[in-house]
Amino acid sequence: MDKELKEREDLLNEIERFTGLPTLAYDDIIEELESRVLDIEYSMVKTCEGCGGEIIPDEIDELHYIPENGLCAGELDSCEE
Repeated sequence: MDKELKEREDLLNEIERFTGLPTLAYDDIIEELESRVLDIEYSMVKTCEGCGGEIIPDEIDELHYIPENGLCAGELDSCEE
């Protein structure tokens, strides 16, 4: 997971570099970087078997997509720890 976190961080930093630049010239690059960030996040987030919500690893402070089933808040006894 550490490799994925490092790659995600590097990609987010790369996206930040393009912030404020003429968007039409860099849209394809930014789109590709964002797609790679999403792929990493999808692979790191797992679904709670209790409530069906997504469990975000502690190392990720925010997701760059909205989970269809929402997030697991551990509200049910059957939610994973």
